[in-house]
Amino acid sequence: MVILKKSQAREDIPDKKQVPLFVKLDKYKDILGIINDVKSILFFAKNTLAVQKQIESLLEENKKVLEDAISKLDERIAMLEKELTKPGLYEAKKEQPKEVSKDLDASIEELKKQIENLKSDLKNIA
Repeated sequence: MVILKKSQAREDIPDKKQVPLFVKLDKYKDILGIINDVKSILFFAKNTLAVQKQIESLLEENKKVLEDAISKLDERIAMLEKELTKPGLYEAKKEQPKEVSKDLDASIEELKKQIENLKSDLKNIA
């Protein structure tokens, strides 16, 4: 720790004559304009990050839906392979794969709508 003497401490402090007491109005208005610009940029950046998080969450949802659909298809294929070895049981369960494809199509359409909504939100922000 450095201890300054009174004479050294006074040398570091600028004289009151050198420090302006008032800021000119033009400079003040310029500074306010710059602050407003920075606020606008910050607001835009926050909105962009929020939209990006929504897009990422939608991508994760899409990924999960696709993974579920693939696993369901794998199960159906395995079931169909078993059923083909037993011809009598194949006829009874023939309608189930159509229901799965309808659910999958509905999920995909819903995800497409959500992506379109996010795209329009991005266009509105930009």
